[in-house]
Amino acid sequence: MSTNAATTSTPPVVSLQPTAGGSTVLPIICVHQVSLPVSSLDRSLQWYSDLLGFEKDFPLSEEGVVHGWALRHPLGPVGLALVLDPARATQATGFAYFSFALPDEWSLHSLEQLLTARKIEHGGIVRALGGLKMLHVHDPDGHKIGFHMGGPRVYEQVPRV
Repeated sequence: MSTNAATTSTPPVVSLQPTAGGSTVLPIICVHQVSLPVSSLDRSLQWYSDLLGFEKDFPLSEEGVVHGWALRHPLGPVGLALVLDPARATQATGFAYFSFALPDEWSLHSLEQLLTARKIEHGGIVRALGGLKMLHVHDPDGHKIGFHMGGPRVYEQVPRV
């Protein structure tokens, strides 16, 4: 007798890994989404879309009223939710919510040139433990955004424009 594997199979069991201290380690593979309070959805959507390439995924709504947007990035599993909450956005001005990892040094220098061309203040590129990073980029609500190089250093091979 044949059985339908799609309806009779069970998902694999992922076991939790114990640590030396007796706690367990859940097999987390990435951060699914970060929610960010903003004072203006339109302004923040434009900034995160035009500058970083995020795209609208789906609206966040309650009782038919849109109060935010879940965004996705076309090149990877980066989830960001912009949530309309002007009071929290003001309170969080200057707070560093997250840093984005860029694949290589070329990407970091390209970002630096883009920010400079658009007259967006930034702290420049500095050395970090794992390579290079750029700090002190602020979104429209003043949240600090960091960018870190995640790949090999290749700057010597890339002409600077």
